[in-house]
Formats: sequence, structure tokens, C-alpha cells
Amino acid sequence: MSFNGFPFSFIVMSDNHMTANDKDEKNINNKNLKNAIVENQKTNPVNWIVSCGDLMDRAKDHEDEKFNDLWWPDFEAYKHRHGGTPLLLEGLGNHDTEFQNGSKADYYKKFLLKHNEERENQIRRREDGFPTEFFKDYTKDSGKLHYYWRYTVDEGKFHFFMLNKFPGKGHGEPLWNENVRRRTDPDNSLPFLIDTLKKIPHDEPVFLFHHYGFRFQNVDNTLDDHWTAKQREEYVKAIADHKVVCIFYGHWHTLFYEKYNFTLCSIENGVGISRTVPLNTICAGLAASGIAVHCTVSKSGKSEFKYMMDIIQWNADANGKSTHDIREFVNGVHTQNPVGRIYF
Repeated sequence: MSFNGFPFSFIVMSDNHMTANDKDEKNINNKNLKNAIVENQKTNPVNWIVSCGDLMDRAKDHEDEKFNDLWWPDFEAYKHRHGGTPLLLEGLGNHDTEFQNGSKADYYKKFLLKHNEERENQIRRREDGFPTEFFKDYTKDSGKLHYYWRYTVDEGKFHFFMLNKFPGKGHGEPLWNENVRRRTDPDNSLPFLIDTLKKIPHDEPVFLFHHYGFRFQNVDNTLDDHWTAKQREEYVKAIADHKVVCIFYGHWHTLFYEKYNFTLCSIENGVGISRTVPLNTICAGLAASGIAVHCTVSKSGKSEFKYMMDIIQWNADANGKSTHDIREFVNGVHTQNPVGRIYF
């Protein structure tokens, strides 16, 4: 495995839920997971570590500093660019803001804005052969939290988006009452995704990361408490014609794979048309329990597919890590069907 070449690999985690108490089991499990990644770099280096949100447990008592103190020193942008360590790419979830309001909630976004600034400064858009490029969101009226990175090697270009809580337009709408509006605020992430996708050829692989997924607690309708059916439909329309390899998300505190078939309906020349958009999705586990997903992208060896992505579950504890198959979620039920590879 080559840090600057192909094949390449990355780790996806979610729901770190770090607290102000260093002895909290969630913090200890985060530390075990981080140590396992550091140890893994010696033999099987990964390029990036992505967290899909809920970095903090209650967004209080400077929990953001606990996350920074544990994760940032080992994987800061400068070390990635110059030292060959993984680049940490984190996003925000509902726990990172919803338990505060007004300017207090915005305070917990500032550390992500600061990290994005450092990532962009350290990993510039250079023509010096370094394969990872980083781009911040400059879309009008966005929270500037979202970002995109591109990995370019001889085998092709691969595109990655962090969309934070969920992909949506504007700044949310109150689903219950005005006091919980922040729970639904996507910080205008969808226009950033749409504008950037316009510059990407439709046959180049795209990977998407955000906190809310298409399913929660076995049924679809509870999603409307998180992001609306209209918002989900707008998202799928935006990505339907692109080569989306996988959507990674969190929030559910579990780990599974699901082939989600989303139906888009439209009217053309007075005739109703329906289209099914199949999407590979992975709920990326619970970092607060030391669980994450390890992904490796390589050539497929099949004539009908150019690439493949191998996926495996990591469980980390004080003794290192163990690996397990990722199981499939079908029709609202966790199965024992292993899913170890996605072709694209």
C-alpha cells in the first residue's frame, strides 16, 4: 500500500462523542482507536481518517478541545503533507451544536473552520506531484464548514466531499418549533456539492460523507425529524448522474452496509416517469466504542468495473485492533450477510 500512490486506503469513523472527562469510557475508546491507527501506519498506511460527525457528546465544557488534543496532533495537515501521516478530515453532527444555541453553538463550529484553514494552507493546490488537494467551500451564504478533497494518481482522479450534518439548501426549517431549528440546519451544503460536481466528469468516482443517513432506527419516516423527504430527494437528484461509489454516514451508533434504492419521480411531456437510483451506503460505526471502517481502493481486475473498494470493520481496544466482516442491512433487518467489497 502506497501513501502517495495506488492502491490507497482510508478509515471512516463517526460519533466520537468525546467528553470533558479523560476517564470517560468514550474518551478511552477514542484513544484506543487512534492508537490502533498510529500503529497500523507502520505496516499498512492509510491516506485519510474521516469522522462523520458528533465529535463531541454535548458540545459543552470545551469538549472540542478534548477532541483536538487527542486527534489533531498526530494527524494535522502539516504532518500529512510533509511526514506521510494520515490527514484527519472531520465533520459536525447534531451533538456538536444542538445542545447550545445562538453564538454559543457557533463557537463549536470555529475549531472546524480553523482546521479547514490549516488544511487549505498546508495542502495547497500545487503542481508538485503530491496527490491530495484540499478545497474549502466558498459558496455564497454557506457556513464555510464544508469541503472537498481530490486524490490524483496515474490510475485516475477520486473525489471526496465532507457535507457535515446533511446535504441541504439554506439554513434549515423548524420541524417541531423554532427552538430546535439548529438541529435541521445544513449550512447550505447542497449548493456547494452541486457547484463542485459540475466540474467533475460523470465517470470519475465520488465518495460522500455526512452525519445523517437515509435510514434511522429501522424505519424511514423518523428521518423527517432529521432532514426532510424533500431535502433527501434534492440530494439524490444532484448526485444521480455521477459515479457515486459510497455514501458514508453516522448517527445510528452501529455499523452496516445497505444498498439503498431511491426512487425519483418526474413528469416529461405530460407523462409520469420514475427512476431508481441505487446507492451504496455505509453507517460508519461508533468511535466512542472503538469501532470504525477500513477501506482500500484498488483495480478491480474485472472488465466491467475499473476499481473495487474492500471494506472491513475495525474494533480497537487497549490490546490493538481486531477485524470483522461488515454485515448487510436488508428491508429493515440486520442480516448475517457479509459485504466485503464494492465494485465501481
